[in-house]
Amino acid sequence: MQPALGSPSAYVTRIYINGTPSQLSGFGVAECLPPTTADACPKLAQTLTFAANPGTLEITGYQAQSLNGTVRDITLPAPVLINP
Repeated sequence: MQPALGSPSAYVTRIYINGTPSQLSGFGVAECLPPTTADACPKLAQTLTFAANPGTLEITGYQAQSLNGTVRDITLPAPVLINP
């Protein structure tokens, strides 16, 4: 994940998936303010750990919370497959 240029820090409160479990816990997102170039914005990697192999999962969206507390659900244009 990489924040967009001009983004303040925020928090992804949950990740929505098709599979079990139906959602995963979130993580913090660093700010990316000018004069940083878009490609130089921090890139984040998140490791998912399961007790047993869950099989293929589809990330369908996420919930984000801004610093002022506004919560927004985002649906991805197409699911992202992990662990195919």
